[in-house]
This record gives sequence, C-alpha cells and structure tokens, in this order.
Amino acid sequence: MKIVAFNPLLGLLFFLWAIWPGQLIAQTQAESTYQQKLQAAESSLYAIGTPIPPSSYRFGTVSGSPYLFEQWLPGDLRLESGFVHEGVDLKLDVYHDLILFQGEKGLVSLHKDFIHSFNLYHEEEVFNFVKTSLEGKNATFCELLYAGPTRLLKYYRKVIVQTRELQGTQYPDAFADKARYYLQRQQSPPEEVKLNKASVLKRLNTQAEALRAYLRENELDLRSEEQLLQLLRYFDSL
Repeated sequence: MKIVAFNPLLGLLFFLWAIWPGQLIAQTQAESTYQQKLQAAESSLYAIGTPIPPSSYRFGTVSGSPYLFEQWLPGDLRLESGFVHEGVDLKLDVYHDLILFQGEKGLVSLHKDFIHSFNLYHEEEVFNFVKTSLEGKNATFCELLYAGPTRLLKYYRKVIVQTRELQGTQYPDAFADKARYYLQRQQSPPEEVKLNKASVLKRLNTQAEALRAYLRENELDLRSEEQLLQLLRYFDSL
C-alpha cells in the first residue's frame, strides 16, 4: 500500500474552504444588524429634532465658526428616558445654543427637553456636557470640568464682534469666544465665577483663609482652568 504523506498546507486550505461560507454569512448578518440599529437610532433622533434649513448657517463675511468644533464628532447621547445613543455624529452650535445631528434625512436640532447629557470625543479628549439651569436662561448644556462635591461648569458662548475700521483697513465681523464659568455646591443653583482670586474666594468663602494660604504656598493666581481645578480639589478635601 502506498502511504501518502499529510500536507499541512492542503489541510489548512481545506479547513478554510469549509468554514468560509459560514463566516461570510455571519459577517453579512452582523452588517445587516448594524445597519438596522443605525437606522433605528436615526429615526429616534429625528423624532426629537427640528429640521434646520441650510440658510440658517449663512453668515456672509463673518470669519470664524459658530461651532465648538467645526467637524462632526462622535459622541454618546443620553436621553431623559435613560436610553443612550452611542457613537452618533454630533455638533455643538455654540452661537445658537443648539445640539445638531445630521443623518440621511438632513440636519436637525435636538430638543433639549429629551436630552439628559452627552459627550463628544475629540482626538484624545472627552468633553462631557450636562443639562443645567443658569440664571436668566432656559435649560442649556455646560461642560462638566470637575465633578466633586463642588462642580465646575463651563458654559460656551460665541458672539459676533462688529466690524471696525483701523487705519483705513476694513476688518470683517468675527465670531468671538465668551465662555463663562460656574461653581455649583450640592443642590444649590450654579453661581458664575471669574478666573481670578477675588471672584473664586467670594464663592468659596467658607474656607477663605485656608484657601488664601494654599494660593500663597503654591503661587496660584487662578487665571487658568488648571489652577482653578487644583484649588477645587484642595477645597473639597478640607
């Protein structure tokens, strides 16, 4: 009897040939399921949105951008019902104070009443936004910079700075950033705070002496978010 030697390569090829149809079917089913989920998510978001005509974003010669980020960013959107839409493309229109979503049916502004919170992924950073009631405004969304017993919120604002003529040169109108910061302790309403020592110590007056000593020791002037965050971590540890 002639003995035929086993060829490992032929065995591997036979194995792959045997399982390939099953893998192809599984991949096709997975892609179909993903598309169905994507369509369901889009339908759900369109149901809580208002169509936005393209003409709303024609600013003529105004330079700059009305958005927090010009490009669409992936994000997670948590509804008041508790349901979370993961990985949807969102854009924050800072100038109009709107959360935008765009799918196959066009651009919509999402109703804030239905949204609990959302985040945006930009490069290596995650921007977390929570719904907040600020003095003189209806419910809006602020970035949650610090979430200890004391919360630090950042409310993004943009305004159009009017044209000025300088030495015979006419400069175009431009979007300008006018962010505001708020401190919130426990269930108290958020209170606006400036990036300076006087404003911060006024809001954190229960530990003013300890905070002044900490500022002197660490040579902090509180003119940056990073320094304010450092102070808040110390304040919450007292």
